[in-house]
Amino acid sequence: MPSFPPVTSRALAILLAGDHRTSTELAALAGLKPGTISAYLTGQRKTLSMENLFRFASLLGIEPATVMDAMLLASRLGSGATRSRPALVPALGRLTEEIVAERLPGLLEESDAREARRRAQELWSGLRDRSVADWRFVFTKLPRLVSWAVCEMLAEKSADAASDDADRALELATLALWVAERVPDEASPSRQACIAFARACLGNALRVKSKLRSADEALDLALRQWQEAERAGTTGFLDGSRLLDLQASLRIGQRRLAEARDLLGRAAVLAPAGLPLGRILIIDAYALELMGDYGGAVKTLQHATLLIPETEIRLRWVVQFNRMVNLCHIHRAAVAARMLPELRSLAVRINYKLDQVRLRWLEGKIDAGIGRTQEAVEALSWVRAKFADDGIRYDEALVSTELAGLYLEQGRTADVKRLVRLMAPVFAAEDVHAEAQKALGLFRRAVELETVTVELVRRLVAYLYRAQHDPELRFEEETECA
Repeated sequence: MPSFPPVTSRALAILLAGDHRTSTELAALAGLKPGTISAYLTGQRKTLSMENLFRFASLLGIEPATVMDAMLLASRLGSGATRSRPALVPALGRLTEEIVAERLPGLLEESDAREARRRAQELWSGLRDRSVADWRFVFTKLPRLVSWAVCEMLAEKSADAASDDADRALELATLALWVAERVPDEASPSRQACIAFARACLGNALRVKSKLRSADEALDLALRQWQEAERAGTTGFLDGSRLLDLQASLRIGQRRLAEARDLLGRAAVLAPAGLPLGRILIIDAYALELMGDYGGAVKTLQHATLLIPETEIRLRWVVQFNRMVNLCHIHRAAVAARMLPELRSLAVRINYKLDQVRLRWLEGKIDAGIGRTQEAVEALSWVRAKFADDGIRYDEALVSTELAGLYLEQGRTADVKRLVRLMAPVFAAEDVHAEAQKALGLFRRAVELETVTVELVRRLVAYLYRAQHDPELRFEEETECA
């Protein structure tokens, strides 16, 4: 017989004491016999598992974070405490008061931070569709609205916009920096920390605008400023791992993949669990995808899925979409097909135009992978036309070669020749780098000479995916490795 209840039993006693419900009432909620919870509380006849502790807490309407606080309190109970719950409660009460007093300053700061972020989100709800001039006018008239939380919110909104609208991302990042420069000197996080955070997101916006040198300069300066604020202990509740993951995204754009993964490893150590760590894993999976490690990317994205909250619709879309693309790469289109309904639902909720096009592209890839060739042709033809109309030439080249492969499988050589004629703007596009142009030139000549094969097209598709962010990768090297 244990001399003292185990920590899970003590934690449950704390939760019940705070909730003012009896063990009999909890047993009824859980559908258990009346004496079962009492047996768990004493630890004499039943050992309470972590799984059951969280299940009972959920029945009481208690958040997981509160359960962990109760575990902390319970772990500090000394071995001299009594076994029975009635005698345990006064001791728990005294211990709770002691720890609350110890943690009160930090708890108050966390509460203030949550409130500041809530107010920033309310401001976004009211002004999200207004011009930058309107935002600045409001802040000039009501300077009390300027805060570190507003700076953080605008910077993150810039990062969110980067995948769909590079101009909007740059606009919001510039506004975030303008706000950061007006944060009061005595604020926590400090003005310098806010400036560093906003400048990092400005560097990210410059990256998606393909201004890589300016992005590099902005991110390097942001990290130096952040390190100074860190040494001064004034970074407050801003997440320093964010600067590292944004710099990693730039390194991926520069094809410095090993360096990017090193930065992501450092960011993962600093990042709080949940959304920040999930976002880091998404970026790492993308680096693995560019390295051709599609299986590793799928596994990493599976881990990321568990860390993205339900409320983060955009990130849930990204992680699901990328997972399905990588499944197609490793010839598991049938698995990806089962995930389509959820991805379509997310796409409707986000309602980004480019996401809708990419979803249709993915549907075509899945159709091709499961043998629905005609449906794949229809989907990819529509996507190719959209990219052509919007002047997104590299993606047009990619989907065109995928479509050419399907035509060849159907023996439609005349359609392949017609497709090459439609690709004329791609062969002259500045945003299709020289090595990719050489590879596409080989494809065009093979079509003209009627020597093109399905295998050549497959190698070309694999090359174009990997060369998208690596202007120095040569098609000949890729074919030798195939």
